[in-house]
Amino acid sequence: MNMVNKELIRSNLITINEENTVSQIQNLFSYQRNLVVVNGQRYSGIITESLAYRLNADLSSTKIKNIMQRAPHITGEESPEQIAKLMIESGFKLIPVTDADGTFLGGVLADDLIKSFYDDLKKINVKTIMTPNPVKISVNSTVGQGLALMRKQGVARLIIVDGNKIAGIVSLHDIIEKVIKSGFKQRRDRRLGEYKYIADQSIKSIMSENIKILKTDASVAQAFDLMIENSFSSVPIVEHDQLVGIVTKEDILKWIVSKQEQGPAVFVQISTKGDMQGIDFDREVINDKVKMLIRKYAKYLNGSTITFYIRNSELKSRGRMHFEVRLQVVGPNYKNSIIGEGWGLRSAIINAVNNLERLLQKEKETTPRTGEEFVRLLSQILG
Repeated sequence: MNMVNKELIRSNLITINEENTVSQIQNLFSYQRNLVVVNGQRYSGIITESLAYRLNADLSSTKIKNIMQRAPHITGEESPEQIAKLMIESGFKLIPVTDADGTFLGGVLADDLIKSFYDDLKKINVKTIMTPNPVKISVNSTVGQGLALMRKQGVARLIIVDGNKIAGIVSLHDIIEKVIKSGFKQRRDRRLGEYKYIADQSIKSIMSENIKILKTDASVAQAFDLMIENSFSSVPIVEHDQLVGIVTKEDILKWIVSKQEQGPAVFVQISTKGDMQGIDFDREVINDKVKMLIRKYAKYLNGSTITFYIRNSELKSRGRMHFEVRLQVVGPNYKNSIIGEGWGLRSAIINAVNNLERLLQKEKETTPRTGEEFVRLLSQILG
């Protein structure tokens, strides 16, 4: 593996002081989605729009240091594949570069990293890497319903449909810009014990209608070009005029990561969101469950990338935390996305894997038999 090209490290990124308040920096998100937080010259963390607005706090008094997250940082000696993996696992599309003392030197952006693989992206089609079965919602739904669905499914965008027709796309960024920042009413949801933004306005009023769609035989490079040219973060994929998937920048990053894999037939990735401090994160549970699946369903899983998106929902019951796990499988023989949840991380992981196993078993039972098996079965039936 080659280390990242030094030209990919940007030194002109926007930085903010950890003592700043949200109100002092909120306009900067228009220029850079991931803002680097520093204490003097030393790197402290990353702040995004969703982190800045999710707590329903007083924007004029809430300091950045209290809501930022400590994203991984690198020295610049890492390979592009290693950096892409850090982006996937952290959820940030900017990875800071520091020296040995922690002084901030610059950062690598996801767009720049993807562009460095552009020639390779011309050779693969979107069907190879797309996320199947994207989350959809009716054009007649409300913004509040859309936000609730995003939370439940662990996604940052929804395809808006009018019957079987794609009408638009709504992203979490759209909701922040057009709903939360606009001062829509808020209310206390005592059942969940948290603040939620409730908007009764139709989701149609904030969706992006200027969407670009590609067919399954389009190249990944074409999808990336559309994202850059139109400031999109995703492109819907259709086959025979039916929505079959969506390609995001994260999907492309996952493909970049897979390039370094030489050994395992199945590549497992883990991405976490929410506060995971103090959580007993047992990776062995994931490894054991995946090995079991591979043994039973190698025909479908070989060559796949299995990503565990783990989210701490911040709900508690009898001292136990509630977790949501979205399990995404993308491979040459099988593609699917499954949700599991539970009180305790181990329970949520097991439930997600069990849900995947049920779908794989159903797939196995409905897979057409080989010609030889069919003849044998037919002979048995006819006596």
